[in-house]
Amino acid sequence: MTPLVRDTERSFAGTTHPMAILLCRTPQGNFHLGILVADDSRTTHTIDLAWEDMVRFDAWQEPWLWAVPEVDDESLAQVRALALRVVAKWQATRRLPYGLVYGGSTFDPRDGSVCLAPQGCGLSCATFVLALFETQGITLVDEASWPVRQEDDLVWLAGLESLASAPLYQRLSGEIAGGVKRVRPNEVAAACAVDHERATFTEVCAHLPAVDSLIDEVFRS
Repeated sequence: MTPLVRDTERSFAGTTHPMAILLCRTPQGNFHLGILVADDSRTTHTIDLAWEDMVRFDAWQEPWLWAVPEVDDESLAQVRALALRVVAKWQATRRLPYGLVYGGSTFDPRDGSVCLAPQGCGLSCATFVLALFETQGITLVDEASWPVRQEDDLVWLAGLESLASAPLYQRLSGEIAGGVKRVRPNEVAAACAVDHERATFTEVCAHLPAVDSLIDEVFRS
């Protein structure tokens, strides 16, 4: 079962959900994660951490696919409100570091500033979303259950070398060498199919084939 929905098949604007998690593929072929937020008139925007110091707040457009985690709408509304504060903070500072070590990083619910875990250097597109939920007391995945996948992570990083500044590339290389447990965007999307918080890696993997198959189908067309 995949939790992902094509908007052409079920319009997010036609639901009552305040927000959803979004998944797409980048031009480089990588998975990318963000969120979709709707106001009272059901006008929708996407919010995502695109790269180092680059938070985007854009009008909704396909081919993003959306999924709603097993969280009540009141809590989703709180996550949406926080995300908008994070956008406002970024618009004022133009700063939000990129990094791979998560460790339960959060945002300050008062002003949207990032509160990195002691071992963290920044957030990725996936942990940006995890941190929004974690701030509201919602732990989507059990990070401790994730494996270290150093060889795969080095291949991923090599594909981004031309996009990263030298300091960022060195920082990410150091995190990978240190044995980071990188939670990937498609894994966060797959966690939306698990009917409880703190989805384990094993539980998420049960839903990954359906998620990956659908994203491949959509982004091939």
